[in-house]
Amino acid sequence: MKMAGFLCCFTALGIGSVAAKDFPLTYKTLKPEEAMRLPGASGAYGQLQVAKPSGLKKEPKPASGHPLYGQMQDGPVAKGMIFRLDESRGEGKGYDELILDMNQNGDLTDDIPAKPSENTKPRSEAGGYETSLFGPIQAPNSLTVGNWKPLYCAQMFVFNRAFSSMGNNQGMNNYIGQLSLRACCYLEAEVEVDGIKRQIGIVDGNANLKLGDPSKGQIYKNPDGDNMYFNQGDSIIRNPGNLSELRDPMGNDAESFSSIIYFTSNPQTIKLAADFKTISIEPFQEALSVLEIQPTGSQVSVLCLGYERSAGQWEILKPVVKDGKAKVPPGNYRLYSCTITGKNSKGETVTAMGYKREIKETIKVAAGESVVLKCGGPLAIRATANKQNAARSGGGLMNAAINLFSRNASATQPTVDINMTVAGVGSETYSSYFKGKGQVEMPKPTFVVLDADGKQVGNGTLEFG
Repeated sequence: MKMAGFLCCFTALGIGSVAAKDFPLTYKTLKPEEAMRLPGASGAYGQLQVAKPSGLKKEPKPASGHPLYGQMQDGPVAKGMIFRLDESRGEGKGYDELILDMNQNGDLTDDIPAKPSENTKPRSEAGGYETSLFGPIQAPNSLTVGNWKPLYCAQMFVFNRAFSSMGNNQGMNNYIGQLSLRACCYLEAEVEVDGIKRQIGIVDGNANLKLGDPSKGQIYKNPDGDNMYFNQGDSIIRNPGNLSELRDPMGNDAESFSSIIYFTSNPQTIKLAADFKTISIEPFQEALSVLEIQPTGSQVSVLCLGYERSAGQWEILKPVVKDGKAKVPPGNYRLYSCTITGKNSKGETVTAMGYKREIKETIKVAAGESVVLKCGGPLAIRATANKQNAARSGGGLMNAAINLFSRNASATQPTVDINMTVAGVGSETYSSYFKGKGQVEMPKPTFVVLDADGKQVGNGTLEFG
């Protein structure tokens, strides 16, 4: 069984010129433990390794005989920021010191070592597993811009300490663990739109020591067709002051930073001041277009779209859906994710989240035009089967999977690769389900495989769609 993955989503309106309003931004800090719960801030990641990064020019003498190194290198974040983990109490006492090359000059001697958070104790378990939360970690003053003083925390996971004791040539090819870097601060504003006051926060979601980065679409080519993914940019948080409350399990309390934001069905343009002291918000000034969601648009509660902001430059747009319609600026769009909501037989609210990565269709909509967007229900279960006739023998992961799936089968018997997906009318794949007032995540749908005589020969879950 295979899985797929995502999605996001205007009667043309002429909006009269309305002066932009500037709202003051306030600098807010978080404890490292709070930062780990902050929505829209998955941060940057680096894999732990024994070998020193090639860009490391200078470092303090380590106390451990086996320090660990790495670089933040997922996508464009942090430009390969180098880091080192050390055991300040001596060999085998646990990694309790982190040095991040915050000024990115390749010299770790001019960076202040970070220690584990006072409120979180490092954990060590049998088998070489270690975890620790470092911070807060203050960025150099040179990176301060107006009200924004970059502050971070870092979560360490060492999954197998034994690999850290290997030499460079052995340990570099084994997965030791990872370090994730997250923002420990954000800028908060109380904004007023259409007479209603709301709190929003702007956070360095990709932890690249900058603020105001939109998520950018990346095209990946493969034999089955091109896919689009959006990298982690910065984020806008709704109602950031209530971090102590249970966050929306479906992630609707945060969205990708963009020049367009929705509080109601009409879009607003936003702009951060260069000194990060204010944020400007005004209604979108041009004529709008409408996407009519069919065939059951009334069920669509959340829509995310890829929006071609300029030629070849795609951003995420998350319009408000009302009565199955969404008002959008004119331009080119691609379905990225869709959330549908309904009631079950018990009257409970049931929600399904679907995602689309394949680039099969680009919707072009002109100013004042209304265009159909197909997504949502009715949902369909699609099943495909591919018979593998080649004899399989010997060890390996594939044969282990075959033996696990059919314990009585010979390794030389034919096998069938079964692919089950739950699909929407826009070819989006649904893989997450929630129900009830608190939108508790539901178990994945299950399926069984029967032979011609009705005997069960296999089963599984639609975990990946």
